[in-house]
Parts: sequence; C-alpha cells; structure tokens
Amino acid sequence: MILRQQCPNYRQAGFLLNVFPGEHTVGAGCLSFVLSRLQKLAWNIVFRLAFAGFIVAEVVVWVLLLGGVSKLFSEDNFVVGGILVTLAFIGVFAIGALSYFIFQRMTRAGYVLDESEKWLALRTWDQRRVRRRKTLHRWAPWIPTLAVVLLCIFMDYTWAFTSHLFHPDCGRLTGYEVSIPFTWSIAYSDIRRRDGTFSTIVAERYRGLIKAGSGLYVGHGRPPFSYSNMSFQSVPGGDERFTRPGAKVIAVQTVPLGTDNITCWEEVPPRWMTSGRYIRCSTPTGNFSAGFSGANEDVGDFYRVLGTVKRRN
Repeated sequence: MILRQQCPNYRQAGFLLNVFPGEHTVGAGCLSFVLSRLQKLAWNIVFRLAFAGFIVAEVVVWVLLLGGVSKLFSEDNFVVGGILVTLAFIGVFAIGALSYFIFQRMTRAGYVLDESEKWLALRTWDQRRVRRRKTLHRWAPWIPTLAVVLLCIFMDYTWAFTSHLFHPDCGRLTGYEVSIPFTWSIAYSDIRRRDGTFSTIVAERYRGLIKAGSGLYVGHGRPPFSYSNMSFQSVPGGDERFTRPGAKVIAVQTVPLGTDNITCWEEVPPRWMTSGRYIRCSTPTGNFSAGFSGANEDVGDFYRVLGTVKRRN
C-alpha cells in the first residue's frame, strides 16, 4: 500500500520516521509500520550507546594498563614517563581506528540498506531541499578543520586550559595550596619524593606560539614569542639553600604568606637568559619557596599567585 492511504498524516510521520512522500511499504497498517520504525530507531540508539560504552571501556583498560606499568618504574624517570605519554596518545588513535573498523563491519549490511532507502526517498524531495542538503554535506567536513584553526589561533590559551583539565588537583603541595591561573599551563604537577619531604609544581606561560611558528615578527624587530616559568616548592623540614639569594640582588620584596612572610629577591638573570627577569622567594625557614623567570609582563601574575597561597593540613 501507499503510505498516504495508510496514514492520513503521512507527511508528519515521514518527517519523524525518515519516511518520505512516495515511499511504498507493505504492512498491516500505519500503526504497525510506525511501531516497526520506532523499534528500529530504539535498537539503533541502544546499539550506539553500547558501542560507545565499549570504546570507553577500551580507553579505561588502556589507561589502567599504562598506569600499572608506570608503577614499576621510578617516579622521577622522565624518559619512561615520556615513553608512556607517547604510548598513551598512540593507544588512543589505535583504539579509535580499531573501533571504527569493528563498527563498519557490524553495521555494513544495515548501512547499505539505509543508504538505498535514502536514495529512493531523495528522488521524491523538493529540489530546494535537495540543494540545502548537498550544501550542508559539502560544508560539514570543514567543521573539524575550522575547530583546529581556532584552537591554533588561540593556542596560547587553549594549551594552558587543556593542561588544567589533565591536572584537576594541581597546586596541592605538602602543607600549602597554590592556585595557578588558567592562562598558565601546568608543566609538572605535585611532583614529590616518596617520603613526602619535598613537593613542587611548575607552571609555564607562552605568548605568540603561532606567530613564532610561522616566523613572523612584530614591532621593532622583536620576536613575538615569549616564555615565562614559575615554580613553587614545599619542604616541610625546611631547606637553608632557599633562604638566601644565589646571585647579585637587584631588589627585595616581602609578601604576606598566612601568619608568615615570604621574601623575594630579584637577582641578576643568569647568562642563559637574554632578556626578562629572575626572581627567587623563600620563607625564613625555607619550608616554602618559589621562583620566576621570564617576561616582564608576567611578573604581576607571579606575585598575584604568590599572594593567594594558602596553608592546608
């Protein structure tokens, strides 16, 4: 029978169930046809949700496997850490490719049938609707490219924000809590010794990553790229090495730190620093210290973070 004869409101039914005017079907009536299409739709939703859960399970197992392997090596072995991070990225791409292959194999027959039905249905569509659909299909593949371009344009901020997602509890040192701004990327988060006598966090700020990568220069022949680094260390037993400056002091500043004060010495930058400022800070006992090296415009951020450090149990 023709769907128009079985369902007086066939246009609404066709819109909701992906059935279009002119399509023919054989069945006991409109109700049975609608129920069969709804059952197929529900099955597709359940299958896709289950397959998504399968992919998540693959990723979780891979992460747990890498975590178990990392426990076999020392925490300060950066070579092994780099290898594990590389394997983590490779594993994600491998899992994605394998899942795509499995999905294609499992849905190939249904995909061919659905595509043939869509092709037959498209023959009955209005030409303006067909043109809109083709336009959408032509531009849709550019959406991921546009997203990547936007991420690259704002790389200075997206890189930093993404690093915070991977280190949600960053800044929780032994006895202190440091709040790192979202404009700073987390380089190392809460690295500590096994006996808990030392913990640290290192944050970095990049400016002009894309401009530097493209070789562009702006203003007075100065390269647009700049790099700043700030670190915070907690040593519960104290460390006298942090309580005194290590080079010629240019300026001294005292910042309140709870019930104590922390003294900051701005020193003559080391030879490897061609420009910028070099600052070292410490409490009188050396149980908490901080450091900064980098561009002048980032010094304010460093002192703001230092002023918000809190004690914790």
